[in-house]
Amino acid sequence: MVPAPRELRADDVLYRVLRPDEWIGDRPLPTGFEDTSGYAGQKDTTLSFFAASRCTPRETLGKLSGNRTARRICGTGDTSPSPALMYENGYRVAALPACVVLQVCAHPGNPLRLKPDANGNTVQDNGHVGVHLGDERKASWATEARILSRDETLA
Repeated sequence: MVPAPRELRADDVLYRVLRPDEWIGDRPLPTGFEDTSGYAGQKDTTLSFFAASRCTPRETLGKLSGNRTARRICGTGDTSPSPALMYENGYRVAALPACVVLQVCAHPGNPLRLKPDANGNTVQDNGHVGVHLGDERKASWATEARILSRDETLA
């Protein structure tokens, strides 16, 4: 029997890593919900999140620790910084209720959609959730999301 695809549930939470310049005070900025992970600074069409049902905030930070920008900001050279060091250097994790994203994706005529993997999973094994054209809603994501505290992030 083939298992049913892993689908994002309305009661889940989506995590997004924010760089030091993508938040102020306790609020994420809309720029934190833009994706520039394409080649040579080109915009990607998929905004990446990680589902809390499969990934902790600490693990979410760790998934970006090998990123060249993270290593530069944390001053670790070729070594990936720990999630704690990333937090100390201004990285944060924003939490966005999945129901907010699912409502937008379900709206008729809206081009935003969850991007399934080859097996039809909208939540991959590692927790990744891709939202096609997700940065088109960056202002509302920033309004609906909250930044996790140090304890919540590094627990």
